[in-house]
Amino acid sequence: MLRNIIGTFATKVITAGLNFIIVLLTTHYLGAEGRGEISLLVANITLIVLICNVVGGPSLVYMASRHQPFQLALPSLLWALLTPLWTGAGLVLADQVPAGLEMHLMLLAGIEGVYSVSMMLILGWNLIRTHNLIMLGRGFVLFVVLLSLFYVQQPQVMHYIWALYAGSGMVLLVSSVVVFPYFKEISFRSFKSTFRAVVRTGATAQFSNILQFFNYRISYYFLNYFADTRSVGIYSAGVMLSESIWLVTRSVASVQYAEGVNTDDAQKAVQVAFRLARLCFLASLVLLFPLLLLPDSVLTWIFGRDFGDVGGVIRSLAIGTLSVSVSTVLCTYFSGQGRFYVNNWVAGIGFIALLPACFLLIPRWHVLGAGWANSLAYLASLVYVWITFRRETGFRITHLLPTAADWRLVRAFLRRS
Repeated sequence: MLRNIIGTFATKVITAGLNFIIVLLTTHYLGAEGRGEISLLVANITLIVLICNVVGGPSLVYMASRHQPFQLALPSLLWALLTPLWTGAGLVLADQVPAGLEMHLMLLAGIEGVYSVSMMLILGWNLIRTHNLIMLGRGFVLFVVLLSLFYVQQPQVMHYIWALYAGSGMVLLVSSVVVFPYFKEISFRSFKSTFRAVVRTGATAQFSNILQFFNYRISYYFLNYFADTRSVGIYSAGVMLSESIWLVTRSVASVQYAEGVNTDDAQKAVQVAFRLARLCFLASLVLLFPLLLLPDSVLTWIFGRDFGDVGGVIRSLAIGTLSVSVSTVLCTYFSGQGRFYVNNWVAGIGFIALLPACFLLIPRWHVLGAGWANSLAYLASLVYVWITFRRETGFRITHLLPTAADWRLVRAFLRRS
């Protein structure tokens, strides 16, 4: 398991590095306005794909080893093809899509919605290395295509769009080739019960993910409404740096989930959650501290003259950043047991705290208000999942401190490597 975590973490670090360079390219050459358009587009695509995953989605990871692949994929793919049309239209009517990008939004969301089905199956079959390599390839393709377009022409937002088509198209092609051999049996026997399970489990699991998306990104929409696209660009740069801290947590969670759904040892799952919560908290604390010390002049030099407020965004998000590092591991513990309703409550409580905070803070303080609002929501979510997990397992705050067993595990791994 530790090897899978490290492999996943390495993949995410490389991908994050490529994404960081892409952010720098867009902030320097397109400014806060262009970066804001890109951030809104990506947020919209993510939202549509989350709705695509209401049928199937992360629940496919849980069900992949328990049901026939064809019967899992068929309803998921049909829903993924239809969803971008009506959700994209809703976002356009809400005036949250940059002008001229409406059709690209629907097409890109459709591509990502379709390939997410095969990627979930790959993860569910515990092909973690394959999953990592495909996502790493997406990052490289996106980066190379964007850099090439910026080099040969005057940089513009459409260059990022074409790079997205290239990266997403590659994932669609390769993931389809990987999963195709698993579809040896095509049968509709017991399809009705499988379909019900896909919809019921997917909707339950994805409801929390959609709410969590709003917890992470609804501030973009508030900023776009109460301020402007330029503010979205500045805020997104600060969010990108803050969320880079979650590389450890997200790497841990993806492996923890894949392992959790394939084990019947409840006590082992609890012990793993204890250890991983410690790892994520301590690693996030170490990574966050240098970011808080960066002066605004350095951040302006990194991102460009439009981004002088990025330091304030990072500081306003600090408490929330640490909160998510721990709550993600605790939520993944419940997901691995198929108890997605706990995560629904976690996300719902965060959303309930976030909405009034956005209305109160963003109109007055703009990007700083958005950061404070998000931190409040993340902290509220952590408090709830912490209490729930503690009642079940006896987890205490002292369990976030490293133990002798943790050091022995690290030393043993290093000797084997």
